[in-house]
Amino acid sequence: MNLHVAEEPTVAGTEKGVWTLVGCLPPGRSLSKLHIRKASCVVGRKTGVDLQIASDCVSGRHAELIQVGEHLFVRDLGSTNGTFVNRRRVSQPTPVAVGDHIEIADVEFRVEFIAPVDTVAVKSNSKTAPVMDRMDSDWTLSQFENLMREKAVTPHYQPIVRFDDHQLVGLEAL
Repeated sequence: MNLHVAEEPTVAGTEKGVWTLVGCLPPGRSLSKLHIRKASCVVGRKTGVDLQIASDCVSGRHAELIQVGEHLFVRDLGSTNGTFVNRRRVSQPTPVAVGDHIEIADVEFRVEFIAPVDTVAVKSNSKTAPVMDRMDSDWTLSQFENLMREKAVTPHYQPIVRFDDHQLVGLEAL
């Protein structure tokens, strides 16, 4: 595989930043960060593509990620199950930006751009930073939908009652 895969970027000393895809790759669905370091990156199921995805829903040569200058584009290569950007099917090269979601059949990625280390502003230590990254609602909802579809969780419902008269006003799923 020609695509650099790592947990942390190695961009120190480079002039440009690195486009990165963050997503859960099959078969284990563990969270991965994929750094795109080529001008053209073919994504698919076949051996020999730049980013091989082990999913029966992904076509042999499914999509292509194209870097033009500082911009990133995605195009579908005639796949069976389609390529989507922010839930819209791609029919021609489509620009993507930080925070966008790319779906390659049943595999979803969030687009990030990691700036070179020497251009990142140093933050003051006056506040404690949260440990967990904030995930946007689309990403969270799509992951929740996957859990429900795969029956990986069982919802339990708890009544919500009004305090003063114990009247049932709704249910919440736990």
